[in-house]
Amino acid sequence: MWRELLAVLLIGITAQAQTQANQADLPSKPAPKPVPRVEAYQRLSQLRRGTTEEVGVVLVVNELLTSVRSPSTGIVPVTLTLDAEPGLSYSKITYPKPSQTKFKVNGNETPVHWGWFPIEMKLTADKNAALGPHTIHGKLKYQPVTKEGALPLQEMDVVLPVNVVEHYAQVSKNREWPFYHMPAGEIVGLTILCIVLLPILIPLMAICIPTGRCAD
Repeated sequence: MWRELLAVLLIGITAQAQTQANQADLPSKPAPKPVPRVEAYQRLSQLRRGTTEEVGVVLVVNELLTSVRSPSTGIVPVTLTLDAEPGLSYSKITYPKPSQTKFKVNGNETPVHWGWFPIEMKLTADKNAALGPHTIHGKLKYQPVTKEGALPLQEMDVVLPVNVVEHYAQVSKNREWPFYHMPAGEIVGLTILCIVLLPILIPLMAICIPTGRCAD
């Protein structure tokens, strides 16, 4: 009986080892590309009747984008359109200022934004707006760009949930506001990168600035 048990145990161990060896031989899959997403933010947790509050929408992508405030011929900038919602109205949509970063697209120097594209507006609830949850739907269109030119036009759904309360109701400020600031994780990453690079850059600058080679 002991021989049979040992045989079964050895067979199981051998099969597991072969499985692990076969898995080790398989080529590793490349890391998945970040999926573009839309994030919605509100300055206050709730919207009171007869008041106006700030709201924001952020497009997060791993690509270069253009803005309507710095248009480029032949490229569709990030454009937000919102559907009407009874009892609610919104102000003119404000897109980010033209970026100082320029990228050569189709031979032209084009102001571009990368990764984090915030859009702002103000939302007003009528005095007689229905109390309770509302949902504002919309579309966000954008055309990513590369040095070869513009990529195919993209379109994403936008969902902005809003909860309308009485005018006298107490509301709180969301901790995520102002939403247009760089995420904390990116700030920490950039800070660490600067700390690592400073000991290298300072000696180089001390050498090249007096000689004028930094401008070469």
